[in-house]
Amino acid sequence: MIVPALQIPVLPRLPTEDDGSLPVAVLGLKLVLWEGEFDGIAATWLRWADRDGLLPLPVEVANRRAAAAETRAAAERLRAEQAEQELARLSALLAGPGNPDPR
Repeated sequence: MIVPALQIPVLPRLPTEDDGSLPVAVLGLKLVLWEGEFDGIAATWLRWADRDGLLPLPVEVANRRAAAAETRAAAERLRAEQAEQELARLSALLAGPGNPDPR
């Protein structure tokens, strides 16, 4: 029995931009070469980019969200502390001379 040779089609070379990136016009995206560290490995990677620059990696999005949540939590802790101080100040005013203890 003779097995015919595999026929692998030759794909045309895809047009690249001057910087070597591969545009995907329908999506408004392109693949670019990126030097950096991903998952603990420093190398040259392919990354998606749009006209504004690189799209963030999921870990970058998570880090930004975590930092924003920590900022909001710190602001809320400060607000709560200030409210407690104001409550203590007003309680002291109410408990001043001539006023019975409000508790």
